[in-house]
Amino acid sequence: MPRIAISGKSGCGATTATKLVSAALGVPAYNYTMRDLASERGTTLDALQKKALVDGGSIDFELDRRQVSFVVANPSGFVLGSRMAIWLEDNRVLSKLHSLQKPRIDYRFWLSTPLQERAKRVAQRESRPYGDALQHVETRDEENAQRYAKLYDINVDSMPAGTIEIDTTRNNAQQVASIIIDCVERKNLRGLKV
Repeated sequence: MPRIAISGKSGCGATTATKLVSAALGVPAYNYTMRDLASERGTTLDALQKKALVDGGSIDFELDRRQVSFVVANPSGFVLGSRMAIWLEDNRVLSKLHSLQKPRIDYRFWLSTPLQERAKRVAQRESRPYGDALQHVETRDEENAQRYAKLYDINVDSMPAGTIEIDTTRNNAQQVASIIIDCVERKNLRGLKV
């Protein structure tokens, strides 16, 4: 069974793709995000995001440790969706997480979506005015990039080798899932831009 990682910026459709691909392939899915952690802690996403900027990495490390633990616990196949999913095998990440076991990922997908489209989706999803959603998404992008660079020395605009990039403005959620499944079934596609 395949071990699949799906990443992208806020509003790219990674959560939906993760669920669709998992259901189609019959493998477990994990899409635990900062939004989930905020809900678990009884706070807002914005508040937790601000705290993550100054907490020395403890929030990000907790999120990423949970993801690594899921991957390691499901060696026979999974679909992992998160901002950092495609980088979880990277030694720069694993050394900071003090991971005892290196996760294995077979396929990496980056869902590419322009800022304005992602803001539109977030506005619809969260019932926010578009201008507010645009500012929110832009700020999250900047803060996430800043944290990942500081904590892991990772540039989120530079994908790992072999990552398949899918344009989610030209492809709806079902098409994105179908592209991922097709790539996995062919087993020979790497570094494509679809």
